Amino acid sequence: MNIKDDFDIRRKLSTPIKGLCVVLLIAVVMLIGSSYAYYKLEAESEKTITLKSGALELSFDESKSNEITLSNSSPVTDMEGLSYEPYTFTLNNTGNIDGDFVLYLDDVALDNNGNRMADSNIKYALVKDNEELSTSGTKLLSSNASFSNDSNVTTRVIGKGTINAHQQYNYKLYLWIAESAGNDIMNKIFKVKLRIEAMQTVPKACTVVNKEATINVGDEIDCGSEIFNVISTDTNNIKMLAKYNLDLTTDTQSITPGTSKFSDTAYWSSTQSYPAEVYNQSSSIYTHVNNYQKYLKEKVSVSSATATLMTYTEAKNLGCTDDSCASAKSFVATSNYYLATALSATNVYYIDAASKKIGNAAPTTPGGVRPVVTISRSEI
Repeated sequence: MNIKDDFDIRRKLSTPIKGLCVVLLIAVVMLIGSSYAYYKLEAESEKTITLKSGALELSFDESKSNEITLSNSSPVTDMEGLSYEPYTFTLNNTGNIDGDFVLYLDDVALDNNGNRMADSNIKYALVKDNEELSTSGTKLLSSNASFSNDSNVTTRVIGKGTINAHQQYNYKLYLWIAESAGNDIMNKIFKVKLRIEAMQTVPKACTVVNKEATINVGDEIDCGSEIFNVISTDTNNIKMLAKYNLDLTTDTQSITPGTSKFSDTAYWSSTQSYPAEVYNQSSSIYTHVNNYQKYLKEKVSVSSATATLMTYTEAKNLGCTDDSCASAKSFVATSNYYLATALSATNVYYIDAASKKIGNAAPTTPGGVRPVVTISRSEI
């Protein structure tokens, strides 16, 4: 098929229907995030096009297609429409990531102020791979609501799906004039182009273990090899406590972590009201927590991650008190670790795993570093 023909279906019709022209052009659109790239297949001899963006590589091949020829001058039954030679094309994902795609039929501007044939007079069938070809699978084009796309062109969806990495789909598209069409299609033109729009399916950075309809306090969330338990949620974000303290040589979670003093001095001693949130860049722990945040962003691809320490109030909200963590979720007091809050001008709070309570100590006392990480719900 060359571009002059453009999947050009023309019929010289006898009475009562005349002047019908059906043209299907080919175009492919790749959508990655908010970036658009538009490709129109125009080469006369080149019938395969490959689009590559990120890790999604979509190959569109219409090289084995024959031009559809409508064999008689009148509207036809579905059975006869399905007997015509279909337009064939192949989608092949040769990349290493899954992709979602949508197949559209877009209107193409008519020459010389031509009159467009209504969708209600066109029937079609789209068959994938070894799907059964039957009249029960035929549809009026008007059954797919038409709308204006971003370019203010009328379009309609005829198919959609997900194509996995290294997967191939072979399609057959049948188009014909509906048996119900009447004399109103005289001197009308049906001219469209097939457009494929694809978006790569990027794996989420984090997953909820044993996910239910809602995310609850205590649920486990895994981000790469890092494991967390949810401590609170809101409409947009999830706050999580690391399952393990940090190894202070690698600044990642470890079952054999290190310890650090909170600070060399009580740098907050001028604070007038306690408890007070005192964790900041002056803390000896700050560099380790900040390195962990950087690790999550750059190595685990949790782009929204922010890391800090749990506060005294958050520990109390989880069920811990100065006397006991018996009412808290079991994950809260599995290790000793500093909180972000000072009890006084001389001491800071920490979780005392041995006594299962909130304790306090001088800031030079060695303690564990167990970050609290906030992520966007979109990471899940």
